[in-house]
Amino acid sequence: MKANRSAQIRTLFQIMKPGYVVTSEYLLSLGISLDLQDYFGKSGWLEPVGSGAYKKPGDTISWQGAIEALQQQTQIPVHVGALTATEFHGNSHYLRMWAKYRVDLLTPHNTKLPQWLFECDGDFQIRHFCVEFLPEKLQVEEEVRGRFTIRRSSEERAMMECLYLAPEHMALEECYHLMEGSAGLNADMVMELMLNTESEKVKRLFLYLAEIDNPPWLKKLNRRKIRLGKEWISLTDFGTLISKYKLEMPFEFEEPWHL
Repeated sequence: MKANRSAQIRTLFQIMKPGYVVTSEYLLSLGISLDLQDYFGKSGWLEPVGSGAYKKPGDTISWQGAIEALQQQTQIPVHVGALTATEFHGNSHYLRMWAKYRVDLLTPHNTKLPQWLFECDGDFQIRHFCVEFLPEKLQVEEEVRGRFTIRRSSEERAMMECLYLAPEHMALEECYHLMEGSAGLNADMVMELMLNTESEKVKRLFLYLAEIDNPPWLKKLNRRKIRLGKEWISLTDFGTLISKYKLEMPFEFEEPWHL
């Protein structure tokens, strides 16, 4: 029994990286029972993080550590997307002006995230969006960041996720400034996304905002294959009409653009 407990303690120390979280379910899968988890807590080797998760005592949880734990220790289909994912690709860092770093997590509809994720005492806050306008795994990849591996959207998909969330959760002006920094997008990846989404709003906004700066990849798209629909889409209560894309936009987007 003592030898077994010593082995479990070694296992615990091996998996507890700085800034990391371990879930109770994950510890159970490693053979560390609930009673033993309670014992480790009372012995000062584990500190609870909300309900159902632990960290190193006195440790500060990083958002990367929390997200890796969420993605690798649970079966929840979740990825880092939208504005946070654009930062993985070197875009939008100048837009961050909040007291806490905001992490955009995207999941399919009716997906619940564990409560401990929102109770982490870290310098970040979670924004959770349930969306299904693109196939769940399309252009969602893993990237190593320091000690952690994070599953996130490609830059092309992240841009479309931002547009999908606009204007309710993303300002259209902010989306435009993101598109200003998108000269390096891959036309084939953009085309793949265009052909795999039925969101006419996303497709029209993406093309319209791209045309303002006319990046090189835009000319490589096969426009004839992209279905944009015929009905007008309004993104403001009172604005200017963009006839080419049948969009009603805020007056700031009236030509010539002064954003």
